[in-house]
Amino acid sequence: MKNFLDWGVNFDTTYVNYFKKEAALVIKNAIANMINSTLEDTGCIQLTFDLESALPQFIGCWMDREKKGLENTWIIKPTAMARSMDTWVTNNCDQIVRLVETGPKVAQKYIHRPITFQGRKIDLRYVINLRSLMPLQLFAYDEFFIRFSNNQFTMEETTF
Repeated sequence: MKNFLDWGVNFDTTYVNYFKKEAALVIKNAIANMINSTLEDTGCIQLTFDLESALPQFIGCWMDREKKGLENTWIIKPTAMARSMDTWVTNNCDQIVRLVETGPKVAQKYIHRPITFQGRKIDLRYVINLRSLMPLQLFAYDEFFIRFSNNQFTMEETTF
């Protein structure tokens, strides 16, 4: 394997799209584990579990919410895929446990009251460049993407 310095890269003028431990920021279970292990207050994010390492904790949480009569719908996503492939929305704990058998998954509490526009879910996607952690240097692109769902939003069980 070649070192970047062997290629004659000038780090004063060249930026490389790679850094050690980048999986901690781009793979869903690594993000979940990092958030759950480092944030003292996780109230700003939806409950998130790496089902490969925290399945018993997830089941305990699911059972506790069920016992309290709380809304208990979860989105189950593969750890390293995108575009909704192999993604499930369900409130059935047995189904969630079975989904773990198909590969590594993350369970996140589904937002049951999302932002909508004309009845369709929307989200905003920003492009951010993290240049340095110490000192923190973030750059945000001045344009962003608005994504609209294809279908009208509903929480009826027959839709998920």
